[in-house]
Amino acid sequence: TSINSQHASGTNDFTTCSWFKTTSTTSFQGFNYIAGNVVDGSPWNGYHLGLNNSKPHMVAISAPNVNYPITGTSNVNDGKWHFICGGRDGGTVFLYTDGQLDGTTNIGSATLETPSTSWIGGSEGNTSPMRKFTGTIDEVRMHDRALTSTEISDYYNETVGPVAHWKLEENNPSSSGFIDSTGNGWDGQCYSSCPSRVTGMDGYGQSHSGGASGGGLGRNTSLILDGAKGATLSTWFKLSTLSGDGAFISSIYGSHSQIGLGYDDASTDVFKFTLEDVSGGIQSVNCDASACAPVTGDWHHLAVSLKSNSVEWYYDGQLVETDSVTFSELEPQLVNRIRIAGRFDQNINYYYSGSLDDVRVYDRGLSAEQVSD
Repeated sequence: TSINSQHASGTNDFTTCSWFKTTSTTSFQGFNYIAGNVVDGSPWNGYHLGLNNSKPHMVAISAPNVNYPITGTSNVNDGKWHFICGGRDGGTVFLYTDGQLDGTTNIGSATLETPSTSWIGGSEGNTSPMRKFTGTIDEVRMHDRALTSTEISDYYNETVGPVAHWKLEENNPSSSGFIDSTGNGWDGQCYSSCPSRVTGMDGYGQSHSGGASGGGLGRNTSLILDGAKGATLSTWFKLSTLSGDGAFISSIYGSHSQIGLGYDDASTDVFKFTLEDVSGGIQSVNCDASACAPVTGDWHHLAVSLKSNSVEWYYDGQLVETDSVTFSELEPQLVNRIRIAGRFDQNINYYYSGSLDDVRVYDRGLSAEQVSD
């Protein structure tokens, strides 16, 4: 696709961003262009953003045929959606992949002799488009300025939804199961016993009996979370009792929960978050009762955002507490044997008692604005 655009000319700052997904996991040989305005020919000039042998790539070219290239570090030819941004900020050419800086190079005061036409999915050749991208491209943005790292991160995060989202609207989960609305395939089935559908915070939710024989949603496969980005767990809940304890969402491996969020009356009626990192260390932090006091009979929203060495607690959309944790990186296959309305570990014979609605898992720590949205 060609576009009449001169947004990256001379020594002007610019940024181009795009979502993309490859359709073949075989290696991309050479350059495959996602967006830019480079002219393949003599002389070469302009810039392009794309892939170089399956890795993110950005290059600015000044006359006569002087290249200022950056090749990223990760293989993004995996059939999954990725977000790429490249551009110029003064004397620096930059590349971002999935919201993170992936490389820079110095261009100084070099001038780009930019053509009048920009391309998406290829480049201008002598007679026809060349170096065509094989895959799907979406949300291409071209800016006539250098975006900040915060703006690029915000673009990435505002577009990426949860990696798993159970709306819990099902009327007959014993036959239909519980559907993951993201399309990522994390559907689940009843375990122990099926909950019953009730009026939820938004539409319908599921009511769980709790106690030693309670049950909810289960799935015995792993949901992969990238530990470098942290994680966020969130749900609407309505407690039916302050006795016993139970996890809104958890994953049990062996005798303990690899990650979990729920209610714990053993610690004087508090909400609890547990996690395990790659070193095998298991940590547990509580939200102080004065910050997010558990009550019965009313719907409330609870979210925990794990970032670097901190856990942020959000109660009804407000940041109410931040706890420090000694944390290096999440276990790569962190969410194994997913349970909703389960328990924190196999040694505790209490399942969650109450209702749940709109349960979500994100593969990164959300900001306050993103939680409130």
